[in-house]
Amino acid sequence: MTGRRLLSTWLVALFTASLVSACRSEARSPSPDGGAQVLALRMCPGNDVAVCEAACRGGDAEQCLRAGNSYSTGQGARLDEMRAAELLSLACELGNAPACTFSGRTYEFGHGVNRDFAKANSLYALACERGDLGGGCYNEAIMLENGRGTARDLRRALSLYQRVCAAGSSLACASGARLRSDTTLLDGGTL
Repeated sequence: MTGRRLLSTWLVALFTASLVSACRSEARSPSPDGGAQVLALRMCPGNDVAVCEAACRGGDAEQCLRAGNSYSTGQGARLDEMRAAELLSLACELGNAPACTFSGRTYEFGHGVNRDFAKANSLYALACERGDLGGGCYNEAIMLENGRGTARDLRRALSLYQRVCAAGSSLACASGARLRSDTTLLDGGTL
């Protein structure tokens, strides 16, 4: 296994593990319409990427997301980060909020696209606006807290952490508490 593929496989495994962990602690996140969505790495049923791609070509955002995830992990398809990035971007354009989060990660980490923190941040913000709290809002908060791809905005980051915390994420609660209690930030008057 090449170094890049090993790193890619490791990052996907790490991200998948974090999503599975998030699913356990945030089983459901409210969606804009008052319903709930489960955060998970969704793959093509039966690893049939051809079926997912056919439905994607027909405008099915969920199937674009599933095909993109299959290509990004190499499960049910050959590992192809460029194709994964294309499909995740298309799924986002078609309105799938979690796809915007996954697309943001392709830009944040340079998987199949050139690394672009500003683009990653804008995709996380879009995912957040569309109701992907555990993925979009949480990642946007991290970007805002660290000034990655955007101006550092601790107040907005804290607000997002609190929003995700209220939806049940213990990780976001801890991040918000850490940010609130950081005396260097409080003393500097930035919060």
